[in-house]
Amino acid sequence: MVSLSIVLFLASLPSMISASDLAVEKTQTDTLRNSIVTASRVIRSSDKTMYVIREADRLKSYDIYSLLDQIPNVSHDNITDKMTVNGRDEIAYVVDGVEVACQELKALAPAQVRSISIIHAPKGKYVSRGIRYVIEVQKKKENGLLLDVRNSLFIVPENVRATANEQPGVSMQYSRDKLNINAGYVFGDIRWGYDRYERRRLPGGTEYASSTTAADGPEELTSTQGHSAYLRASYDVTERHNLSVVASYSRNDISKVNTAFLENTATGMSFKEMSRTGCAEDNMAASLTYNAVLSEKMSMSVSTNWNRLYSPKSYSYMYNDVLEEFTDYGRSKDYSFQNIDFSYGITDAVSLNFGANNIYNRYHIQDSRTGRTVLDRKSIRSDIYGYVTWGIRKDLALNGGISAGYVRDDGTGSLYVAPLLSLTYYPESIFSLAATYSIEPSYPTRDELDPVLRQTGQYLYMQGNPELPSLSLTHSFLLQMTFWNNLMFTNYFSGTSGQVSEYYVRRGNDVVSTYTPATQLYNITGIEYDWQISPNWSWKNSVQMNIARTFNGETGNSNIGIMGESSVEYFSQKLKLFSQLRYSRSLWRMPTIQGFSDTGFDMWDLTVNKYLFKNRLVLSLNYSIPLNVGVRKSLQSEINTPFYSRHDELDLGIYDNMVIFRLSYRFGKGHRTKVIEDNTRYDNEAGDSHGLL
Repeated sequence: MVSLSIVLFLASLPSMISASDLAVEKTQTDTLRNSIVTASRVIRSSDKTMYVIREADRLKSYDIYSLLDQIPNVSHDNITDKMTVNGRDEIAYVVDGVEVACQELKALAPAQVRSISIIHAPKGKYVSRGIRYVIEVQKKKENGLLLDVRNSLFIVPENVRATANEQPGVSMQYSRDKLNINAGYVFGDIRWGYDRYERRRLPGGTEYASSTTAADGPEELTSTQGHSAYLRASYDVTERHNLSVVASYSRNDISKVNTAFLENTATGMSFKEMSRTGCAEDNMAASLTYNAVLSEKMSMSVSTNWNRLYSPKSYSYMYNDVLEEFTDYGRSKDYSFQNIDFSYGITDAVSLNFGANNIYNRYHIQDSRTGRTVLDRKSIRSDIYGYVTWGIRKDLALNGGISAGYVRDDGTGSLYVAPLLSLTYYPESIFSLAATYSIEPSYPTRDELDPVLRQTGQYLYMQGNPELPSLSLTHSFLLQMTFWNNLMFTNYFSGTSGQVSEYYVRRGNDVVSTYTPATQLYNITGIEYDWQISPNWSWKNSVQMNIARTFNGETGNSNIGIMGESSVEYFSQKLKLFSQLRYSRSLWRMPTIQGFSDTGFDMWDLTVNKYLFKNRLVLSLNYSIPLNVGVRKSLQSEINTPFYSRHDELDLGIYDNMVIFRLSYRFGKGHRTKVIEDNTRYDNEAGDSHGLL
């Protein structure tokens, strides 16, 4: 009832804009050029699809992510904050020619955005880094100062497992003729608790199950308190020479407690175990980019960046309130990336993109109590690339090329070759087509290499695998067809023999969870349809079938799953009000070598956006409806071996009656934009989370 009253209140608020204001606003925006663009909202070319953002699109959004969510085949997950294009999350974000990190992207307000382009045939400097899509945002060109203040509040009123969480932030953007400055700061204080049910069968055959009488709190409790700030300065030295400098810093204090009350299913004897993890992540980064137009046909860019992630981590395990193990390790990652890139127009129809990348990576883990070095692994990755684009016609292009590299990791070296070939056909007609085949390199992460052995349960231990191969190659193929701009068919396949998979082995009477290479085959087939019922009502639907198989020489598993989404939307431009009722079935079971693991969530949710004060103030409400029709209520994972089995269920009822209330107010109109390309690679090894962390 509380949520319904808020919705009715927002719907009844006046627009606070007079008829004369509307007339002035319309006069300012409805120029001849904008009228033409608005008539062709979707502009297709051989390498990208541009979506001109209308005023109605902005009023349906409360932030940049909800604006991107309106683009076909682009999806943002409100729970995990993950963005995908055609199911792929290897995405680069470019704002007015500048590649930005996520924290800069979040600072954008929908009112600033003029167009969004999905580049489905990116240049070699992206492809050689494993990036499959580029989301390019063009802002309105206005001069001056923009200050944006916002806050998000997450509340679960009927569930004592979670407390109210908030994420206030502020961003500033300023520019004059040659100087452009962006800065922002965000603070987050988030705490979530989950109920969990568990069953185990240990190597000796003894079976345990969670006790339903002893638990007096959430079995999994996670809290994060974080600060994040960035500063970017761009200077237009001359009309042909540009310089950009960016620095960022973030700190996250993370605490995670897992408690289990387990009962022997044969004797009824029970015990309690608890593990506690504490981690403080400090991440510092800086980059410098220089761009030059050398001639009418050639341009060049040079960029370099440095990133250091320091995350001291402590871990403890208790059995029946007795401390069994305590570890304290300093963990760091030093990362440096350099790129030099050239673009050359051979003819009006043929262009060449070539360059080189160099990456230095060092993982270091040290025992904080003894000073002993546990892991010190260095790798250097160098590659050169060359890609040719042939614009056969304005709407038809063939793009092909190759990157070849050398990886030297802890004294061992390996060569690799990664080709790409794509055909794109995007005419102004009822049908368009894109097909891409590529080979992409990938590397193990620090956590997968971590050799620290730690106890996680009775006779259960966890340890990384420093012997993982330094490089694996993934083959992928994408086919996408679009009909009438509102019906899309997508099929994506990937296959690799070097996928890092969790793997359980027996060592005496103990069981150790580690990592091993495995073969993984993965196929996604999906259909998306958008029906504009009337000027105010629309209905969007998408269905996706996933087929996956993970295996090695000993064992393996496969799974077929159906995911889908359906939403009914109402929009009134006169009231500046947008409302959406959505059903999402996104819980997907990913097979592992010895079992499976669920990812995602299912829910019904209601969204209401209201704009006020000449669109400067935006109020947004997201409400997760506790409706169980077609919804699975838990995340499940399972391990099944001859010597050990385990089944976990994590309750998703935490999201029932969840309210996300957002408020944002903009001071100023915006700033004149600069076109400065930044090839900085932003490297991130942040772990997955269950909630809005």
